[in-house]
Amino acid sequence: MRASTAARHRTAHLHEKTLWTGGPGSAQGYDFGNWTTPRPGALAGVQQRLDAEGSLDPDSVADELGQARRGYGGYQVFGDLLLDLPNAPAAPRRHLPPRPSAGRPAVW
Repeated sequence: MRASTAARHRTAHLHEKTLWTGGPGSAQGYDFGNWTTPRPGALAGVQQRLDAEGSLDPDSVADELGQARRGYGGYQVFGDLLLDLPNAPAAPRRHLPPRPSAGRPAVW
């Protein structure tokens, strides 16, 4: 959950990790990111170019080894909760009192 404030209004953005479209069972099909057709030599070709050139642009490697996403889906927001608090202070106070640390370094 994430919250934001603006004067007397408080908004809580509600999230749930299971709200995802696509993936296994998707109507568009889903290939788990695996190549849909055999590509013998694709990885070896990139490795040879890397050896010859010393470095490669990530986009060119993605163009050679990647493929379009199919049925991948996307994250969906659960909703926003808007609280109208007419008697709330203009700027909420946040205070964390100082306290000694409870953690101790591990000794091996």
